[in-house]
Amino acid sequence: TNRTPRRCHHIRSASSLSLRPASLSASGCAASTLALAATPCSQWHSTDDNKQLYKLAQRNVEEPIERRYVCNKAAGNALICATIFFSGADAATTMRLLRSINIPTVLDRLYFNYQKVYLLSAVKQVYEQRNTKLSKALRGKAIDLAGDGRCDEPGFSAKYCTYNFHEATTKKIIHVEQVQSDEVSSSNAIGNVAFVRGFNKLKDQGFTISSFMS
Repeated sequence: TNRTPRRCHHIRSASSLSLRPASLSASGCAASTLALAATPCSQWHSTDDNKQLYKLAQRNVEEPIERRYVCNKAAGNALICATIFFSGADAATTMRLLRSINIPTVLDRLYFNYQKVYLLSAVKQVYEQRNTKLSKALRGKAIDLAGDGRCDEPGFSAKYCTYNFHEATTKKIIHVEQVQSDEVSSSNAIGNVAFVRGFNKLKDQGFTISSFMS
């Protein structure tokens, strides 16, 4: 259903930014694609009121980025937060750099609010969708796995261990198991517990594992 976009308001972001795609989602705003280099405000449309999906697609810039919205949020704010997060850059350092050369940017607390409410949920949603699709394709087949664990700190000081299970044919990680040190008797056992727990989960999900290499 087409709707008239709400009035555009100026926000604190640089109109010269041409940063591109990232995914944004939340409970009432699922999987919005931020192709924010274009589309005049008058051409925005909502294809589903429940999902509030807005697509901003064309490449010919007719309106500056700070005059657009995505999921009822200022598009420039959403885009700069998403770009910092998905690039793996340090947020505080990046925003300090922008301010030092007089490029307006978001407040630190706004970035962390977007990270908590939108960006982390977007990562989780995309991962679950792709992992479900991959798992369906592999069930019923004999698969060869390789795995390894990585701790956040070496030796006895480790608090977390993340164990990845890699499928040889698709060359993709099909499962990630994380164990915290207070769940095991000692930090030395954390890797083994993560492996056993993850391996058993894969078997319970119906995977036929013909070989495993660690």
